[in-house]
Amino acid sequence: LDVHDQYQNVNQIEYIQQKIALLQNQLNNIRNVERMEMKLSNWKQFKSYWHGWRLCDLFEYLQRINDRKYFNKRYLTSFELFYENWMTSYSRDDHQRFKSHIFVGTNLCLFDHNDLIQFGITLKEDRREILMNIQRLNGFKSHLNSMKAND
Repeated sequence: LDVHDQYQNVNQIEYIQQKIALLQNQLNNIRNVERMEMKLSNWKQFKSYWHGWRLCDLFEYLQRINDRKYFNKRYLTSFELFYENWMTSYSRDDHQRFKSHIFVGTNLCLFDHNDLIQFGITLKEDRREILMNIQRLNGFKSHLNSMKAND
């Protein structure tokens, strides 16, 4: 091969390498989108089964809503503290709103501002936002209405 042919081959190789790099970037972007779609799907599915949540699921939900605003540094920072507050507050529940101190997702229908205060959520606006997020869960209002109808 003469010098001109070698120069063309080098240019072709560089072009192919650039094309490969571009395609790898596009593939990575597609994989990132797929991961995000999977996370969103899992989050929607998690929220749709709120009535079967355990206390750790409620803690996870509260951590994730509003960009982790409520539980990162502002309020409770660990599940252990959250659990301890629940046990302390509801193992001696005089009003028996929660028939047992064991949390089940349907207990969310009974939650109010005072419950969130028990968990250290002191700002009224934060409590209001959390309760509104809970009420937006799929099927929450119909479950609440059926509970009222059974009373």
